[in-house]
Amino acid sequence: MLDGLISSTNAHFAAEERLLKRHGYPESDRHHAIHITMVDKVKDIQRQHSEGRLNLSLDTMKFLNDWITKPIMKTDKRHRSYLKSNGVS
Repeated sequence: MLDGLISSTNAHFAAEERLLKRHGYPESDRHHAIHITMVDKVKDIQRQHSEGRLNLSLDTMKFLNDWITKPIMKTDKRHRSYLKSNGVS
């Protein structure tokens, strides 16, 4: 599950970052840094789990999913507004 979460998160972040850079989103560098921090945190959890230092439960997986998707939903609204105001649909 962690591999899937990391993979889908990376794909989403990469596509979003390309779009924002292409259209001159003023906070794209800052936003990229936030993405890196989020992915690194999940990778750290994955590493701890693979080393046997962390047990994952469904509650932990739900937390991780929410921890990533809720900020995505919030910041995507700002991006959407910016992109729409610059003629991107």
